Amino acid sequence: MSLTARCVECGEEFGMMPSQHAKRICTVDCADARERRRSRARKYGLTVEAYDALLERDDGCAICGIKESYSKRLHIDHDHACCPGGRSCGKCVRGLLCSSCNTGLGAFLDDAELLLKAINYLIERRVPQAGERILEEEWGTAVVPAGYRVQ
Repeated sequence: MSLTARCVECGEEFGMMPSQHAKRICTVDCADARERRRSRARKYGLTVEAYDALLERDDGCAICGIKESYSKRLHIDHDHACCPGGRSCGKCVRGLLCSSCNTGLGAFLDDAELLLKAINYLIERRVPQAGERILEEEWGTAVVPAGYRVQ
């Protein structure tokens, strides 16, 4: 006789033997994912439920939107000014970020003013692509996409 249960990690239904009536996770991958979430949540002073709420709120990386997958893990971002070092109190957690966005913020030392300067640099020094042209006005320089007419 085979019984079915619903995995508490992924929500999939799975078959089990009567002797496994207490089994709640369908595969080793789901068990590993659950333990990773618990471990990460603990490191940043969060409960697993709080971590899951962040994942649901941001629905992926809070900056670029990339979704978490088995090969792409999201990082818990926290304010390093509050809790220097690897651990966090949990009150300064800002969200979940992909590796690229997390590394990018770190490279700019979490300094919003420095990030704004970088954004302005990218805008001001943008090289026109095929078909685009540079428009210089009294208010500054802009790149005009191909097909746009300036009046």
